[in-house]
Amino acid sequence: MTPSDLISLWDPNLPHATTSAPFVRLLSENQLPDKNFDTWLFNDFLYVRCSTFFLARLITSTPDTHPVKSTQLIPAYEVLRRELEIFREKALARNITLPKISSADPDFAAESAKATLQILGELVEHSAKGYTDYMKFMTETLLDEKKVHWSTLLTVIWMLDKVYLDVMVHVRDSPAFGQGADEVLKDLVQWWANDGFSTWVNAVGEAVVELREGKGSGFNEEEARWAAREVVMWERGFWDIATGWMFRDFGDCG
Repeated sequence: MTPSDLISLWDPNLPHATTSAPFVRLLSENQLPDKNFDTWLFNDFLYVRCSTFFLARLITSTPDTHPVKSTQLIPAYEVLRRELEIFREKALARNITLPKISSADPDFAAESAKATLQILGELVEHSAKGYTDYMKFMTETLLDEKKVHWSTLLTVIWMLDKVYLDVMVHVRDSPAFGQGADEVLKDLVQWWANDGFSTWVNAVGEAVVELREGKGSGFNEEEARWAAREVVMWERGFWDIATGWMFRDFGDCG
């Protein structure tokens, strides 16, 4: 079974969170209002900070003996920390004032040791409710309440990044976007729409498939399927919130 086969088995509605989402369609057609894109960028910056914490927890819970830890997850932690800087650079270029929040610790173990409320406290203060609820699902639900198996956390990371990969490749390859979008948008889309990110997503997907098929891995089929479907639902809502805010200001994001 391939990663694509597994997605089709678990949740065949992935396009609803990718190419069919209004945000993605408008962006690919170069018709998304600047204010809506800026709203997404503002909130996604906060979400990426949350994801960095989530990834740190995943790394520390992944057995040292599994190769995905050293070959995929630890390098990805540094990429996410860099991603936060990319967001700051692009926000500055678009005259967006991002909130001042704490940086992710360079040491993933030190980041993982932080309390969930310590991370969420400063993020929910600035983000929109829909984004806040997603971040709470990623942390309070998956890490604290459910305490899901590390392979389920790996599945979550794979699914949300699969969404981003499919979205950004679709946008990048759209003729209207390629001809009309400004360089700031193109650079930001290219951050995800590239061979390196595609290789990473595929490698993590293959690791999930191997865990699912391997005996004694601790993989929980029901739990992983549930988490995968939840992520697709949250990712679809992630785009929809931005397209629904035609007339809202960042000051309303609490």
